Amino acid sequence: MQYKKLRLLITLFSCLILLIGCSKDDDTENPVLPEANQPYELADIQWILKDGDGQETIEKILPEKLYKNEGNTTVQITSDPLENLQGSSTFEFEFPEDLPVKLDSLQKIPIISEIDLLSDSYTHIGGGTKVPFRKEESHFPFSFSSTETVELKPGFQIRYKDTLVLKKNTATFKARFEQPETRDSFELTGKWTGVFYQTLYTSGIYEEIK
Repeated sequence: MQYKKLRLLITLFSCLILLIGCSKDDDTENPVLPEANQPYELADIQWILKDGDGQETIEKILPEKLYKNEGNTTVQITSDPLENLQGSSTFEFEFPEDLPVKLDSLQKIPIISEIDLLSDSYTHIGGGTKVPFRKEESHFPFSFSSTETVELKPGFQIRYKDTLVLKKNTATFKARFEQPETRDSFELTGKWTGVFYQTLYTSGIYEEIK
């Protein structure tokens, strides 16, 4: 009786080994393949200063603003010279042909407001302003608010004259794109230009309406 039980156990164990072996053979013959044309994702971006890169200062004279109080009571006037003005970012590059790219991975790229952070060696930049990685010019809010509120007496006017100083940064970047499943990757380099707020010179002339 014990001999029959032993033979039964040996037979079951042999069948189990055969099943495992067949399963391994099937995995070898039918490996899991990555999806065709799987999109690449932006995995890394680094920055460097090369010939022609650096910072340029731009002065922009803003349109004059005139506020009058032709009524009989004092009124409050609020002025914002930077209203409807923003910083900008533009990437210059060429994608290799026929390589799909996941657009979601291109949405938030840190850019350089302080050009002194870069040198002649590639480096990473973290934090700060983030913009889409794209050729078309994108915009972002200035880091400074210039709203001013004053009281204007009856029969008086105030005239604002403002000069906006911008800093235009140019740098070279190296971006690495990768397929998450296959780890296949490629790199591209290009130029980037960003325009940021630097300072604002403003003057208000308060005078009687003539």
